Amino acid sequence: MGRLRHLYLPRETSSGKSKFKLDNLRNLQTLINFNTEISKLPKPQHISSNIASICLSFSELHEDPLPTLEKFPKLRVLELSDQAFTGIVMVCSAQGFPRLVFLSITSLENLEELKVNEGAMPCLQNLTIARCRKLKMLPVELKFITTLKELKMEEMPKAIKDKLVEGGEDYYKVQHVPSVIFQNCDD
Repeated sequence: MGRLRHLYLPRETSSGKSKFKLDNLRNLQTLINFNTEISKLPKPQHISSNIASICLSFSELHEDPLPTLEKFPKLRVLELSDQAFTGIVMVCSAQGFPRLVFLSITSLENLEELKVNEGAMPCLQNLTIARCRKLKMLPVELKFITTLKELKMEEMPKAIKDKLVEGGEDYYKVQHVPSVIFQNCDD
């Protein structure tokens, strides 16, 4: 098991903390948790520092997962979907996600606010936000992520789209992004 590089945890696995005791898996690069409710994420020291990809779905985390996930130094891909987080605010600290290139936040029904401190995600290239209908706005600090090449908004409130299009009050946050895509954002 010590050489395991990719771990997929389907719903059929037994629930509970035991499956997340990953401290002996020093080569782990991918952790995908499909449809499995967990009470909270394990501490970073209990997961391989080599992890490059994490996908969480239906985890129903009550605590903001970003303060834990942002500490993985080699994390490049993060997908949070389908009630992976049930809280209302997620916060990324200034030094968080040093190598993250792809972030997808999808169907987090309670998410109202995403805070990104300046200096976070310095390598981010692709950001997708979809079906987070309570999200009020994108963080101002997106304007500091100069590596961002694509922002994709899917099935989001028209009010957010109207703010982000050229001439909108929040356009300055994304004007540096070469590709801003809105799909089905017309309420």
